[in-house]
Amino acid sequence: MTTPPQRPNFVSIGVSGGIGSGKSTAAREICIALNAQHINADDIVSELLQRESVVNEIISALGEGVCDEMGTLNRNKLGSVVFRDEGSRLLLEEILHPKVREIIFAEIKFLTEQQQNLALVLDIPLLHEGGLDKLCDFVIFVDTPEEQRSARACERHSWDIGHWQAREKMQMPIASKKSLADAILCNDSSLSALRDQVELLVPRLKNLTPRTLSSRWPEN
Repeated sequence: MTTPPQRPNFVSIGVSGGIGSGKSTAAREICIALNAQHINADDIVSELLQRESVVNEIISALGEGVCDEMGTLNRNKLGSVVFRDEGSRLLLEEILHPKVREIIFAEIKFLTEQQQNLALVLDIPLLHEGGLDKLCDFVIFVDTPEEQRSARACERHSWDIGHWQAREKMQMPIASKKSLADAILCNDSSLSALRDQVELLVPRLKNLTPRTLSSRWPEN
């Protein structure tokens, strides 16, 4: 990707955390508190997996084992394949990650062209691993006990604990993510308690210095 042109100034807040920590819930609360725009990488991936061209590319790379009996891509089977085989995971990332980055860039470019002094909240599971933390002026880590995270994720996605653990191992260690954060939200009780913590952060977030898109977009 060529160096993007200068764009209107904006601030961006990244949200990180382990699988099942409640990152998206925290991101939505931050958006409400700041009147910010929410960019959710999981939503982008879900949209990509509805595209016939992307689905065909995945099946061609990974084989029919990711399909159901009708030959349709099955996300549960896809997850099982890529999280037990490193080579398959890397192939999937080679297909999806450039497309996700392209869409994120396009969304930010569009939003910054429409509005001055924009605030964005980046809800990206592999924020640090993909180098997209360079887009952020501030990173918030959502801290949730492991037993709560695993229970939430397994219930939401119908995973077993082994699948959750396999996914966790594919990501940066929790302690490393936590050490890279500018602030920590504790998400081990109620939504109102989380909301109260977000409100305490608002003055710091409103004091962030805007930058241009071209000054922060990571190199490919």
